[in-house]
Amino acid sequence: MAMGDVAIVALVKEVVRRLTSEVFKEFDLLWGIKGDILSLKEDFTNIQVVLEDAQWKHIKEKEVDLWVMSLRSACLKVENVLLIKLDIRRKLDAIKSRRSELGLKLTPGDLSHVDVDVTGEMPNRETSSLIHDSLLVLGRNEEMERVTEKICNKDIGKHENGEIRVYGIWGMGGVRKTTLAQLVYNHERINQYFELKCWIYVSENFQHKEIIKGIITSIDKCECTLTSLDVLQESFQNKLRGKKFLIVLDDVWIEDGEKKGWEELSKALSCGAEGSIVLMTTRSRTTSQMFAKVPELQHNLGCLSEEDSLLLFKKFAFAQGREGGDISELKPIGREMVEKCKGLPLAVKTLGSLMWSKRSTRDWEHVKDNII
Repeated sequence: MAMGDVAIVALVKEVVRRLTSEVFKEFDLLWGIKGDILSLKEDFTNIQVVLEDAQWKHIKEKEVDLWVMSLRSACLKVENVLLIKLDIRRKLDAIKSRRSELGLKLTPGDLSHVDVDVTGEMPNRETSSLIHDSLLVLGRNEEMERVTEKICNKDIGKHENGEIRVYGIWGMGGVRKTTLAQLVYNHERINQYFELKCWIYVSENFQHKEIIKGIITSIDKCECTLTSLDVLQESFQNKLRGKKFLIVLDDVWIEDGEKKGWEELSKALSCGAEGSIVLMTTRSRTTSQMFAKVPELQHNLGCLSEEDSLLLFKKFAFAQGREGGDISELKPIGREMVEKCKGLPLAVKTLGSLMWSKRSTRDWEHVKDNII
């Protein structure tokens, strides 16, 4: 079996594992979607069977690479799926539609052929440094100050060989790693400490050349049109040399085969002044350790406390403009619902937003009873 086929088989196995992972079991919020999860698991298992017979398939290497990218994206979507019915349903439908776009039309009686047709565009999940929702700051102030303190201490994680320092924020989907990074990025102390700041959204496609172009674009405030890697790196280092900078790499998803890309980028970043640092967010502890080699510069972002979760829920569920319903009767019901969110800020926010439009106690009880 070719190396490309082996990579795909391994990736599909990972998708199958995630479809029944502890992310779903732990939070126990499979409200009306167990059938969908099992259906997706069955489909991906069938794909796995096909791929294990890949030595008889004749698929161009470029198409294989595109398919790997698409399957990896599907894997990310599974972990990142919202834990509230409305949003879960929408994201599951989107994942299902990707099966058709990829030509993955499998039937139990015919698992001998897969048509590869990667024509659909990947959804744009790009982030920015702008804090879109100030309410999500709730419960993260202490962590924001702790991360800011370490980033602004040039002696923590300092490398004798001049290698760029890296601070890693890692944790499961939905705990708001990006939000914490945004809070730190916009902190007044950060603005005073660093001469230059850049925010780059990476996601599952780690291409160090594109990241360099993104940083140049951010500095110049206009699109970088350079194409030669050598010219890019020269321009890149000229802009950063001698300056104390903070560069955020948000939503990094890097594998062993892409490690060389990070090593090349790291070397290019070593031209900054003392105290310069890269702040990265990732779902993977392994990726965090690969980037941030010093334990003091690694932060595992956990879930919110019960009280912070309840406070966040109230901010959305009882926001201005709400009509009807006796809030004193709804609050105890809301507390029970929030407990089932297990401290996930994204789940709490989504649930609170949903309940804002529910007026009666009966409606609230109905939602509570249907969150498994």
